[in-house]
Amino acid sequence: MAWSMMNFKGWTKTIFILCTFIQAGCQQDSPPEPLIKKKAVFVYMVADNNLDYYAIHNINEMESGIPENFDGEVYVYIDRAKGKKPAHPYLLKIKKDDTPEVISTILNVYPEQNSCDAQVFKQALSDVERYCAETHYVAGIVLWSHGSAWLPENADIISDRDNPTQQTNAIHSPRFRSFGLDQDDYTDGAENPVSVRREMDIIKLAKELRHKHFDFLIFDACFMASIEVLYEFHSICNYIIASPAEILSTGFPYRELMPLLIQKEFNPQAIVEKYADFYQNKAGIQQSGAVVAVDTKQLQELARLFKQALKTTAPLVNTTQLLQYDRASSEWLFDFLMFAQTSMPQTNFLPIKNQFNKTVLSYRHTNTILSVINLSNSCGVSMYIPHKNPNNKNTNIYDYYKKLQWSIQSGLADWNMDNQ
Repeated sequence: MAWSMMNFKGWTKTIFILCTFIQAGCQQDSPPEPLIKKKAVFVYMVADNNLDYYAIHNINEMESGIPENFDGEVYVYIDRAKGKKPAHPYLLKIKKDDTPEVISTILNVYPEQNSCDAQVFKQALSDVERYCAETHYVAGIVLWSHGSAWLPENADIISDRDNPTQQTNAIHSPRFRSFGLDQDDYTDGAENPVSVRREMDIIKLAKELRHKHFDFLIFDACFMASIEVLYEFHSICNYIIASPAEILSTGFPYRELMPLLIQKEFNPQAIVEKYADFYQNKAGIQQSGAVVAVDTKQLQELARLFKQALKTTAPLVNTTQLLQYDRASSEWLFDFLMFAQTSMPQTNFLPIKNQFNKTVLSYRHTNTILSVINLSNSCGVSMYIPHKNPNNKNTNIYDYYKKLQWSIQSGLADWNMDNQ
């Protein structure tokens, strides 16, 4: 009996040792913890124009705005004005620095190219994705340059951020574009000054991004908070932040924004607050700013309600009483809610207003834009009311408008005041 007990104890010890080895072996063979990639932001700066100085200033703000122990990454593609160094477009990875100099690392230098070509943008984005692929992913994009909502380049719209040198022999491309300004000056064979102005077609840009998705898209460019622009990009990101009006040359306050762009849970309202406070604290005419944050998931329902209401809305609108967001009052950028309220019966307007309030997460503004446009009754989003504009002789503008997704989905493509 004693021998049996000892034998039993010996077998128990053996089994315990074997189990320990088996458990250790299982732990060694278990797969490693999956790598959770961190966030990167891509800033695309088309500064081959009169904004070159402000672009470098904003990059310097990005460097100084990076907090300690920053685990995100920020990449900047910049195309500078003629004669600046480097002379060609280049790609930067932003480094923390508190000096007045830009010390960020140049990752790539590109040949001279049209940075307002959607294919060029796509290639730059692809390069950023390749550089950060091992540890980060591109969570958001900032589009930085001049802007004119959905409008073609030859539309009559005034902006202090857009004041290129006028050349008598300027060449204007017949294509329709609305974001960015890539301006190259050169001398032709007869030694005459020539200026080529190129801008980006938002329809083409949206198509290049249609298979991607980001947390956010920020337009640091004038007038881009139009319903047409918002809807064109609604499927490629969760949030869009933009201004319905002019943006001063100083642009977004990047020093304050850097920690917010990479935080774990992106907070679009916080971006709006920083932007608004920055301009509210300025004095005089520089106390001028308006910015809106939009939840893109809500835009399809807004378009559906708008189209439903439009079926019973006669195209007889007195536009003279509606707020316009450009100082020339050129009849391109009317206030969205003001149009709906004045043109639709209350029973149709209220569902649109309720859905609009779900769509716009935050809107803040100063009292005026450049002491001219009173924003007290503004909603933060502009829209075009289809009609032939006598201030612009290009009859193709309305044809282009009808190609925009908002125009199609809202029913406005077939709703023309001039045809009634």
